Amino acid sequence: YRCDLYWLARFWNRWGDIRARHGDSIQLIQYERTQKDPRAALEAVSKHWSLGLSADAINVALAAGTKDAMAQKIDPDAEPNVLQNRKTPLTELFTGEALDIYTDHIRTLFRHDLDYDLFSLPA
Repeated sequence: YRCDLYWLARFWNRWGDIRARHGDSIQLIQYERTQKDPRAALEAVSKHWSLGLSADAINVALAAGTKDAMAQKIDPDAEPNVLQNRKTPLTELFTGEALDIYTDHIRTLFRHDLDYDLFSLPA
């Protein structure tokens, strides 16, 4: 459930290339919109892929996808995710030279933004 900037760039660039070639057949599902209305996101995916998911199936998926349910699947022997458990806000961690390095890497690594503002720090 973790990734670094390089993994993310490879993933986004591959999907961005596919979206550029086949935009009409690609449905973009974003994390933030899914958080706001997970049922609508699952229903949209079901419709897009003609899965015909029942209301019961969606309810099971919603129950399995809660933060509490997902936390049960974390490997206790894995190294800790430093940013996820941070005490200092990103706006304090990424200033000055650190922010310059980040934005330079974004410009260099990413060909597609998948409708995100990659130069703004996440909340």
